[in-house]
Amino acid sequence: MILGSRQHQIAVVGFGLLSIAAFIALMAFYQSQWDGAIDSIIRAFGWRTSNASDDPGTAPFTLMEFVWRTIAHIGVFITPGVLIMSIWGIFILWRKGTSFSNTIVLSLLIGSLGYQLVFRNASYVHDYYKMTFTPVMAISAGVAWVYTRNQRWIRPAFDAMLLITLGTSAGLLIWLHTTGIRPQLNQAITLIQTQTTPNDLILTDLQGKDTLMPLRFYSERMIEQAVTLQEARHRAETSGQRVIFLTCPQGTCELISIQP
Repeated sequence: MILGSRQHQIAVVGFGLLSIAAFIALMAFYQSQWDGAIDSIIRAFGWRTSNASDDPGTAPFTLMEFVWRTIAHIGVFITPGVLIMSIWGIFILWRKGTSFSNTIVLSLLIGSLGYQLVFRNASYVHDYYKMTFTPVMAISAGVAWVYTRNQRWIRPAFDAMLLITLGTSAGLLIWLHTTGIRPQLNQAITLIQTQTTPNDLILTDLQGKDTLMPLRFYSERMIEQAVTLQEARHRAETSGQRVIFLTCPQGTCELISIQP
């Protein structure tokens, strides 16, 4: 049921139909540019909405693992102080907020939770997916800070939390920028994208989830990890297929083409 006047109802329905038409047109445009576009989008959507763990063959994560990992990500990147204040603010809104303000906050919260649940695999893997919680947590934390100005013990505690949050946020931002610079990984991705095809058998002596996950994702290739050069030569001989071997000795990556 759509509330409002008939004109408003027609406008809402029309906007919905226009959105559907725009989505169909966008998919058609993608498919016209590349025959495998829709299949690729479906595969990507399927991975992001599953509950599979990081690597093929590993056990799926459970509901409680998902919940605790989500809380941990929020606690780190929203900061513990803002997390505590936002929870406090939700209780204040529940008791003192108007129906309109509570509806807005509840809608933002449900929308964020729904996004995490739909794209649960990507959310489980990537901490930045929790940025959708930022608006509702910022609003509720602001409410908590305003409504506790006249409370003797809570006010200094919240003031201290805000000061600590400023420091931890600055430190976290610096850490993210410094750890996100990975020239060796960028070089490997560029080599694979420009010198291989999706049908190539690609092996590497690199290993570790933090390296292989972004390498596979951004290069759009299936890559087998923890393989030595000798093993790669043996694979080429036994399979009768050319093998591309990625190695990064001394920080510089190179591709070795091994013929059968």
